[in-house]
Amino acid sequence: MRTTRIDIEGDVGIFASLTRKRGDESIDIEIIAPDGETTLRVDARDRDARWAMAERLQTTLDGVRGCGGDIREYFHAIERLAG
Repeated sequence: MRTTRIDIEGDVGIFASLTRKRGDESIDIEIIAPDGETTLRVDARDRDARWAMAERLQTTLDGVRGCGGDIREYFHAIERLAG
């Protein structure tokens, strides 16, 4: 079994859709907010880049910068696609 898509809803009504296609070395992240959509990419092989993206996602989707535990939840979602 392989996870290819994860959808997340944050605390302030902003959503993110994380996807990774087989053979692709990047994870695509689409942020869907009331004011529009943004598409980001993160290198699935780079742990530091994945953590930085988790920080960005957590702040964007929750509306405030969280602590390590808050960020870790987003990091684990990204990790599922990186593996």
